[in-house]
Amino acid sequence: MTQPAVQTDRLVKEFGDLRAVDELAFEIENGEFFSLLGPSGCGKSTTLRMLAGFEQPTEGDVYVDNERITDVPPYNRDVGMVFQSYALFPHKTVGQNVGFGLKMDGVDPEERSTRVAETLELVGLPGFEDRSPTELSGGQQQRVALARALVIEPSVLLLDEPLSNLDLKLRKEMQFELKRIQSELDITTVYVTHDQEEALSMSDKILVMNNGKPEQIGTPREVYNEPANEFVAAFMGESNILDARVVNVHSETLDIELNGSTQQSLSVPRSALTDTIDSTTENVSLSLRAEDLELVNGSVTEDETLEGEVKTKTFQGKATTFLVDIDGEEVLVEAPGRRSQNRFQTGDRVQVKWDQQNCTVLAR
Repeated sequence: MTQPAVQTDRLVKEFGDLRAVDELAFEIENGEFFSLLGPSGCGKSTTLRMLAGFEQPTEGDVYVDNERITDVPPYNRDVGMVFQSYALFPHKTVGQNVGFGLKMDGVDPEERSTRVAETLELVGLPGFEDRSPTELSGGQQQRVALARALVIEPSVLLLDEPLSNLDLKLRKEMQFELKRIQSELDITTVYVTHDQEEALSMSDKILVMNNGKPEQIGTPREVYNEPANEFVAAFMGESNILDARVVNVHSETLDIELNGSTQQSLSVPRSALTDTIDSTTENVSLSLRAEDLELVNGSVTEDETLEGEVKTKTFQGKATTFLVDIDGEEVLVEAPGRRSQNRFQTGDRVQVKWDQQNCTVLAR
């Protein structure tokens, strides 16, 4: 059986009375792009710093290539790290910045120069050795920081929100570049981000964290389409979470009733149920993604729709977002394209419909 490239065993980190990371355990395979995703303060950066050796765990262990490195200092760990702030030396050239780790390792100047040039070419900055970091754009500085982490040829690459200081367009470009470089080198990568789209587009696996604990580990499709609980459903994209209760359970469907004033009811397929729900479950939440919903005229009667009133509409370029009041619950509907922009107005009575396979029923 293949050993994981990175493994944590019941990792705990406490700062006084605050437990920032709470018995976190996960495994990362060789060459995998693994993202730690969650809101600010969830413990993801603290976890990364424990992998790097900049924070000492209160309890638990860290393993790289099946070797316990919990007590190994950062400079003796076979990892490279890219910081959110890039942490470049302004008084050194780009080449000196990239080659700093090699110099500390005693690599001779000729080999150091060759490896620096090769790595700068890899990250798209050939011939930048003599430039000053202060002359570079934010995206170029990010590439220099990445080159500095890669030039030492680590077995694991750690990245702490490296794209957060870039503008939206450049951030998207760098997502593709990072994934290209990671795939080309086949290097095990641990990536910290609070950006769901970033994690979904680059990762092989995602660990969703909240309050120091894991909420779900899975592929991007699993985490997005099959959320384990209400937190994951709400955190991953624009999800509407509606309170409901189970009325009847059939062999292939489930009858549920919304907890609103009119108690609208509908039938959902049993495939929409999460593993945490069984025949004894009564109180549930219905999760509906904004992009899976469609508005139809309120006078049209269709099966499995919910009736409501348009409260606001917001034009966002490629789509128009409608806020619909359904029995006191606010539901977001994302309608793509130009046709939807003027079809419905504030105050219109509408029906909200969706493909019955595109919903999730969660225990509450």
